[in-house]
Amino acid sequence: MTDKEVLQWYDNNYYVMKGFPLIFGAKGEKPLYFGNKNNRKCRFCGKTESETTFKMKAHIVPEFIGNHNGLSYEECDECNSYFAKSVEDNFAKYLSVIRTTCKVDGKKGIPIYNMDDGNACMSFDKNKNKYIELILSTILVY
Repeated sequence: MTDKEVLQWYDNNYYVMKGFPLIFGAKGEKPLYFGNKNNRKCRFCGKTESETTFKMKAHIVPEFIGNHNGLSYEECDECNSYFAKSVEDNFAKYLSVIRTTCKVDGKKGIPIYNMDDGNACMSFDKNKNKYIELILSTILVY
């Protein structure tokens, strides 16, 4: 396929959400809520306020990838807890090196990336605006 054909294929098969920010502002800014506060129904399990609770802050896009203020009225506490402990936790670990190198400021700041084998780690110092050295505990010589 030519570049033009590829672009046409994407144009035909995907909807671009123009003017809709993926990341909903910085920490401390006013939250932007989606859904109906007065008639809540969970978008995942379908339960209503008479069947479950809606007390927790439910982020539309996970906070660990930088969404601090895009919240939903349509996610019950049970589903919010489930996704936070299972799907989001695993997804956050999977994206950890990308979140560190791209300086994504999540719930607990920019994460420190640690390799599974414990031989290296990487972090970002926001005060100095630079990466802290890659620390190797084992040096392999070939």
